[in-house]
Amino acid sequence: MRTLLDIFPDSKPLTVVNVGAPCMFNGGSGLTAMFNAGKLRYTGFETVFPEGEEPSPFVNRVPTVVGDGAQRAIYITNNIFCSSLYEPDFELQDMFQNLSALCEIKSKGRVNTERLDDLCARLPKVDHLRVDVQGSEMDCFRGAERVLEDVMLIKVKIGFVRMYKQQALWGDVDTFLRDRGFMFHCWEKPDGRCFKPIMLQNEPYGHVRQVLWTHAWYIRHIDHFDTLEAERMVALAVLLNDLLASVDLAHKVLRVADA
Repeated sequence: MRTLLDIFPDSKPLTVVNVGAPCMFNGGSGLTAMFNAGKLRYTGFETVFPEGEEPSPFVNRVPTVVGDGAQRAIYITNNIFCSSLYEPDFELQDMFQNLSALCEIKSKGRVNTERLDDLCARLPKVDHLRVDVQGSEMDCFRGAERVLEDVMLIKVKIGFVRMYKQQALWGDVDTFLRDRGFMFHCWEKPDGRCFKPIMLQNEPYGHVRQVLWTHAWYIRHIDHFDTLEAERMVALAVLLNDLLASVDLAHKVLRVADA
């Protein structure tokens, strides 16, 4: 698939902010292609960094926990990527294969969280926001009201079933983002686990029908396209085409930008 970066070689670099699980730049993804082309300025607010990553002027990883700005409890789990500001709900997790062991609490502490609006105050307008924070998505978004005014594309990990006590679910996230001018675009392949004691083809990570989580993508609502600057529209078209292969919507965005 041809990248729109080839068509707009003089376009400004895209500003990408990631919260939570880190992005890697060593695969064949569209994000990696932008990084390799020098068309990406990535800031990651993360607590786990990729091992052996070469320093880059285009990547800034900041060790912090994003939240509502308050001091919060933090639960460090067996699988570091399952750690959360919310306590795992073991009563529910134990109904499924291979969940509670991953989320077994190794330690519990206190952490000062930081608001995304404060962390991004000196960054250019954020084109693409990525959030993968194991249940604290709403804490992240509530502290990002200013940032969200400029974001064109969001990728957020969402839960359909509560894996952590008091965590927000997809309906909460969806309502919040729609109220702030975003439109649901698509989601990645939903994932889940089998109910015990069933295991699908001896695969502990498989599931039959029960969906537990996935990643959802939101765009700036199409009703607002005619109010956006052409430069921002080009950024959205590049992201849609190169990250999601949403060629029809990318085409529509470019036609509006060219009008």
